[in-house]
Amino acid sequence: MIKRLLIAALFLFVAPLSAYAVNCSAGAGGTCYWIGGTGTLDLATDSAHWSDTTGGATCTCEPTTTSTLIFDGSSGGGVVTVNVNIVATEIQMGAFTGTLDFATNNNNVTLSLFNGSGTGTRTLNMGSGVWTINGGNGVSYAWTMQTTTGLTFSGASATIDLNTDGGYQSAFFYGGALTYHDINIGPWTTNHGQVYAFSGNATFDHFSVTGPANITISSSTTITVNNPMTWTTTAAASVLLQGFSATSSKLATAGTSIISWVGMYNVTFSGLGTVSCTSCFNFGNNSGESISFTAPSSGGGFVIGG
Repeated sequence: MIKRLLIAALFLFVAPLSAYAVNCSAGAGGTCYWIGGTGTLDLATDSAHWSDTTGGATCTCEPTTTSTLIFDGSSGGGVVTVNVNIVATEIQMGAFTGTLDFATNNNNVTLSLFNGSGTGTRTLNMGSGVWTINGGNGVSYAWTMQTTTGLTFSGASATIDLNTDGGYQSAFFYGGALTYHDINIGPWTTNHGQVYAFSGNATFDHFSVTGPANITISSSTTITVNNPMTWTTTAAASVLLQGFSATSSKLATAGTSIISWVGMYNVTFSGLGTVSCTSCFNFGNNSGESISFTAPSSGGGFVIGG
């Protein structure tokens, strides 16, 4: 009798909780679709807004730190107000027809990938939190804004920390000709195969780099920096900056940037500011009156990462 009562009591406590312990699409890679339009995303009481399928019924479940969060044309539009720091594998919102609002509560976000590329009539308010984008997950596209049709974007207060995943994975940043606040790049963690690649114009208030790092600017891409650049480098933690095209891979800076232990190739410098590169190596095809090079006083070669 006592045993039956204990089992019954355990059922009363476990059964209601088990519904909320189920992960979105746990058997399908953890893909979670937002449904039901306007709501608060808090990953605690918003289970009615998550489905295992696009536009499907609620799964009465919550995403986890390994989930992919998708906001698409079947999400219902409206305003989704984020009220928690997000840790997930990926956010996709290119087909969304509403507003994804991080600015009300200025939350931090940690992802492997962010994909806002698409044609949905959508709004992204990044807020003033720190967005840590770690690359990886088997593809290179860490930040993707290739197609910005229909996008209303506000990123003028957020900080983006761009990293690689620790393997041979590179981290591509497709800027979408948008204006961002601050970006911090690197360092890589384990090997010299990791590349931070920029494609599509982008404007940043501040552009900071911590070596060792390998940074590439694609053809027909201009990276504009509104303030002097801050690069933390040493002989043992150096940076390679290279462009795909000597005429169309451009870095435009304001103010006076003093950087060191950088090797440069195929980059056109423009803008109102100047860049003074000390203990640096000019590997050729660099142009622009705003850049000057001073080689290391001790001479020697240049090895990325020392």
